[in-house]
Amino acid sequence: MNKPNTYETVRVSPPSPTTAPLRSARGAGLLCATSAVLLVIGCAVTQWQFAVTTVPDDTWRFPWSPTAFIVTTLIWATTQAAVVPALLVWQRSGSAGSGFAARWGLRLLVVGSVIGVVAHLASLPFVDAKFEDIAALGAVFGIGALLATVGFLMAGVGTVRTHRWTGVFRWTPLGIGIVGVALMFLQFTPLLPTGVGLYYLGFVPLGLAVAGYARTETRA
Repeated sequence: MNKPNTYETVRVSPPSPTTAPLRSARGAGLLCATSAVLLVIGCAVTQWQFAVTTVPDDTWRFPWSPTAFIVTTLIWATTQAAVVPALLVWQRSGSAGSGFAARWGLRLLVVGSVIGVVAHLASLPFVDAKFEDIAALGAVFGIGALLATVGFLMAGVGTVRTHRWTGVFRWTPLGIGIVGVALMFLQFTPLLPTGVGLYYLGFVPLGLAVAGYARTETRA
């Protein structure tokens, strides 16, 4: 005699509403750290290219050939955009505090970073332009960098005071802001790629801090 068919109901629980955002935060932090490593490598390559290029230094694409300029610009835009999610996680985490300086510092930082990405993309059509021909676009880069630097300084002080991050992570945002100030004096020197590389090197521990914050909250 055949046995009757039996059916078993399996209930699938949806992801916890508390752990899902934290996993996204961890992913944003790791993406930031990975992108920062690529940016540092790119700056090292650019510094080497400064020494061997034959491209006139008054050309917008200096020190790259037309094709290399397009490729590197797309890489810069993509990797710089990839750090923005971590900045938003940092903003939401409260690690910089809730005061005026922290709130507005993080807003300036995000806006400045986005302006930098847009400026990179906007520079793509000007492969053979001279600096003086597109001074306005250069000013856009400067505004984005200034806003990001001021934002890092303001939010960095808040992060030091809250003690939400410990060790080197606690001082990382302020350190990035200080390097950003130094970059203002390196803009028109051969050491600019090295300075930018040091700036983005700070995004490695910043991304790890964001990812580490998420892991801590998950274990709690």
